[in-house]
Amino acid sequence: MRRKPLVLLGAAALVPLLLLGTTASASAASGTLTVTTYDRTGAKVGTPLKLINLATNGTWTATAGKAKSLPKGTYAVLAAIHTRKTASDTVGALVVKVAGKKAATIDARKGKVLKDSLDKKPVGGYSEVQAVVCLGAWSESVEVRNNPGQVFVIPNASKKLESHLATVWSDDREQWVVARSQKTIPATLTRTVKRSSLATLTSYVRAGVAGASNVNLMLQGSGMSCRSSLLTGLPSAGVPAMVKTHVSAGKWQIEADTSAPNGDTIGFQYAERTLAAGKSYSQTFLRSAWGPATRPQIAPKTIHFDTSQMFVDPGFGWTGRYGSEGGSKSTASLSRGGTLIKKQNRTDMYSYDNAIFSAPAKKKGWYLLRVDAQRARPGLTYPKNLLSARSSVWFSFYANPTGERTAAVAVPRFSVTGLDGSNRAKARTTTTVDIKAQGTAATTMSVKASYDGGKSWKAVPVKKSGGLWKATVKNQGAGFVALRAQAKTAKNYKTEVTVYRAYAVR
Repeated sequence: MRRKPLVLLGAAALVPLLLLGTTASASAASGTLTVTTYDRTGAKVGTPLKLINLATNGTWTATAGKAKSLPKGTYAVLAAIHTRKTASDTVGALVVKVAGKKAATIDARKGKVLKDSLDKKPVGGYSEVQAVVCLGAWSESVEVRNNPGQVFVIPNASKKLESHLATVWSDDREQWVVARSQKTIPATLTRTVKRSSLATLTSYVRAGVAGASNVNLMLQGSGMSCRSSLLTGLPSAGVPAMVKTHVSAGKWQIEADTSAPNGDTIGFQYAERTLAAGKSYSQTFLRSAWGPATRPQIAPKTIHFDTSQMFVDPGFGWTGRYGSEGGSKSTASLSRGGTLIKKQNRTDMYSYDNAIFSAPAKKKGWYLLRVDAQRARPGLTYPKNLLSARSSVWFSFYANPTGERTAAVAVPRFSVTGLDGSNRAKARTTTTVDIKAQGTAATTMSVKASYDGGKSWKAVPVKKSGGLWKATVKNQGAGFVALRAQAKTAKNYKTEVTVYRAYAVR
């Protein structure tokens, strides 16, 4: 049975509340505010309220119909009013000055139905309407979502307020997202949008490299505001898959989360894209090959390395944490001049509390850092043919550990081209592997391939092409190909990266 799409609103505003949300002491109070709320039938309801001081960003919660003691000032009052009799929801807000006793009203009967439509209506599927109101970046928000015709918005011309409104139509493999963001809460809430004004984003989800096959796609409005987020679920057996989304122009974050059978999220990938009206775009998730994506960090008398970054997808601008999966066992060691300083067996669960390998580095000299990792997560049985199941890296660099800096090494990262939806190449064909030296520029790059799980290695041709190095790998019979690249910098710092089962051959 298909999972219904889930839409989250105002997600970007939730975390900062831990920093900005405050509660004033009773001694600081200089007035009271009593807000009365009415549902769409005219009945008084005890709606939960969010109160934000516009000068300090201090936040309070209150209940409609009850006086709330507050410091003197100007406040935004946010409310999401549910009408039980009609099963409808209304969002509203007001800006009010508090000094002495103050009373105010938010009346859902003043709400207007939020009704977006397309000039050509989607056929079948699931539909939902959402509305969120906030004060902009890093603020509290209220949000509602309901069936079409069941979401109402109370207009308010105050430029202190911000609104984000969306309508979503979705079936198993295609979505339409009509969204708008405005300073103020608009008075016009009914409109027809032309399909030709929407951008089209085609998302491809590959199979083979994720630890679990359950993948959820999310489209989230980018920026530090309460813009809406769209999350659509893909069936567990649905990868490889293609999902097409038609969406209002603007900046969006596209994310794919993989989850284990018990529901735990074990990996995520996301990229920010600016989508223009009428244009088409594509985004590929879960491509091969996953390998190390960070460099050693040098601190006074210590060298650190984040072992949780041993399995990172290169497909998102080659940027570290934007595409990875947590859960690995690793062995890390640090040596200086051939003398072992520290060796440690580690287990990482994608937690910053235990992700860092640290070893003492009290003297200047040439250091060798090695990490060998295997994907592992308690309670999760990985597929037998899992790609990028193992990776390793070693760094050779000179360090005088008296300050804080990043080791000036180059980290080779693989991106295998021409694979199918299951990250496979055809037997007896040639595959091009793009390699980017992340960090310091590489002056030389050598590449090897293995067809027997790393028992033997064969050098493959590689040449520089713009900002990439391109290796040509001749595929043999069905099985797996492991990749190894060694990068050297102008200072003779060396890095060697190996990804086992980088891709499959069929």
